[in-house]
Amino acid sequence: YVSTVTMCVIGLDRHQAIVHPFGKRLSAVIPIYVMIPFIWRISGLLSIPHAYFNEVVKLFSYRYLIRCQIQYPEPEALYSQWLTIITFSSQYVIPLSIATICYSKSAYNIHQRGKLGAMTQQQIDNNTRNNRKTIKMLIV
Repeated sequence: YVSTVTMCVIGLDRHQAIVHPFGKRLSAVIPIYVMIPFIWRISGLLSIPHAYFNEVVKLFSYRYLIRCQIQYPEPEALYSQWLTIITFSSQYVIPLSIATICYSKSAYNIHQRGKLGAMTQQQIDNNTRNNRKTIKMLIV
């Protein structure tokens, strides 16, 4: 969770820097000493269901093994299904959506950058090439 929330914050910060270059960046509005504990608290809260439902159990195959397994209360299928949906959404769908929106808007903004003043055809070509390179780097 820490990694996915951090990647979302980085995407939002980059979006702010590219789309509003003269505005305040997210890292300037919310200091880093506030943002890092916030990321860890959110991640910890999202991890609580996994910690709550996991138990240390003793299993026997050809010898006794001690393992950590998920033990859902009844109805097990319902708890399992909801935890999977919530985890999939919070770990994949929501962060991917935020990143996609931020980077798409940033790429669009770079692509739409106009020329300033009179330019020769060579300068226009260089500007277009540089914009393509910037968008490729953003995608990577």
